[in-house]
Amino acid sequence: MPVRVDFISILPIDITWNILPHFTADELVEFLQVSREWRNRILHCVAAWQDLVIKHHSTLLVETLSLVAKFVQQLKIKRYCEMECICKCVQLMRDGHFNHLKCLKLPSIDMNYMDEYLYLSAIKKMQGTLTEHVLGGDNLPSLEDIISNCPHLTHLAYNAMSSEDLGMSEQGCAALPNELKLTHLFLRITYAVDMDYWELERILQRCPNIKFLDLSQCEPSPLEIICNYIPSIEILSYGGHDSTSFNCRDPFIVSQRSSSVATTSKQQIRGHNNNIINNQKIRRSVFLNIEREQVDGAQMLTLLETYKNELEVLSIRHLDYDGANPDPRWNPLLRFESSTLQNLTFNVHGYPNVLSSILRKCPNIHELELDSLYFFTNTDIESIANAPSLQKCRFDCRLELSLRNMIYFTQCLQKRGPEKGLRLLELNELSCMNDEMLQILAKMTNLKGFKISSSSKSISAMGLQTLFKTLSSNNISTIEYVYLGKAPQVNDKTLAILGEIRTLRRIELVRLYNITNTGILHLISSAASLEHLYILQCSDVITNDTVTFCRNKIPHFTFKKKPSLNAR
Repeated sequence: MPVRVDFISILPIDITWNILPHFTADELVEFLQVSREWRNRILHCVAAWQDLVIKHHSTLLVETLSLVAKFVQQLKIKRYCEMECICKCVQLMRDGHFNHLKCLKLPSIDMNYMDEYLYLSAIKKMQGTLTEHVLGGDNLPSLEDIISNCPHLTHLAYNAMSSEDLGMSEQGCAALPNELKLTHLFLRITYAVDMDYWELERILQRCPNIKFLDLSQCEPSPLEIICNYIPSIEILSYGGHDSTSFNCRDPFIVSQRSSSVATTSKQQIRGHNNNIINNQKIRRSVFLNIEREQVDGAQMLTLLETYKNELEVLSIRHLDYDGANPDPRWNPLLRFESSTLQNLTFNVHGYPNVLSSILRKCPNIHELELDSLYFFTNTDIESIANAPSLQKCRFDCRLELSLRNMIYFTQCLQKRGPEKGLRLLELNELSCMNDEMLQILAKMTNLKGFKISSSSKSISAMGLQTLFKTLSSNNISTIEYVYLGKAPQVNDKTLAILGEIRTLRRIELVRLYNITNTGILHLISSAASLEHLYILQCSDVITNDTVTFCRNKIPHFTFKKKPSLNAR
């Protein structure tokens, strides 16, 4: 009869505790039943319980929570959890079990089924350690009650699903500390038409240290309040961020309705940039989200003129223009000029001459993104091709580009000469792209890089192969970089032809499911002197032997498998 050995008792404790955090909390709870030794080691492994996520099927975990609550530092109760489980967790908080909890996330909770006093008592019990809190749902306690019971919060997201006010009464606010510790504040009232700005003013009066503010509404009034009470603000957003995480993305997002007031702000809005250390560089970005009835070129010009000597990023989005009837309200924007603007995004063509005017009067633009332009004029194409500093051009999915446009575009770019060609031309899911256009692009001899992401059926495997065959046979081609992503047309033959381009130094292959070991081996064994090869989430049939061969052959090689459906 075989003898059953409990191997966990043989392993050193420190090795066990390094392994256990790689399992989910729900899995660990099931392992508690294996043996007494398993139970002891799991329940005393601090690292395994520091970050907990409770899901709708975590009933067994909730029942065990009292045994490990003292280790928990971050707790998130996901949507669709049973209210019984949520109430039990909150009761444990009120009873003092979570004495090291730093972050509590309750993104969806219906207070109709929970005693409000129970919740407020719970956060009051944890006020010594709790610094980050996300609360969303129906009939929430007032903001005033939350802050008064937990005054040491530094990060707070308040997402009300109905149109109740913030609940910041004058009398209640008087009892709050003069200076709260909040640095990140998200206020969302999903169905409210207007926010009570008196209440907003009362809370901002007591939060002078806020660096990140996100509001669901965008009106002139709050911008005046913000400028007055939180002069140290670095990032201002209007519904542009995920309120369940406190990650910063776009630096300064303003709708056209706010632009006239934004110019009165005296503070410098510091952007978030991973490559900038200690905010030593100010990165001014303006994002204009405009609808038809909001077009006011004079106000936009006033906003942009204020920042024109430091503006680096300009994005004009969601404009409503049919291409037939020019809107005179855009005329003032034709006067805009800037010597510092580097990145320009036009997501819809709002007025025929605005794009060409900005490109002509902003000589240092080196990145351009175009999407949803319904037509191109020769003036537009010439202004793009003649932009003196332009290095990267991205054509996005909804752009309407004709064959005649493409021919003229390549002709104009060729005139820049061999030394001033684009470093990167990106075609991102461009629906109008076809094989004939690819052959036009193949004739360009001063293009340094291609980036093609396309699942469009208008581009065939033969079209891509002909493109790369033309480039490989061109003795004066300057192509150094090619990116192919999400393109089912790419197969082993495509890779073999791609490898014959002698000037290639860097290739990225992303989510290509029709390539095999044969194609990759042909690619790296060809005439191309590759220095960088990236294969990310491609076909499952790529073997470890092929990966090892690539790693030994290519100086800089990266390989990442496609995530498994069963991955935790």
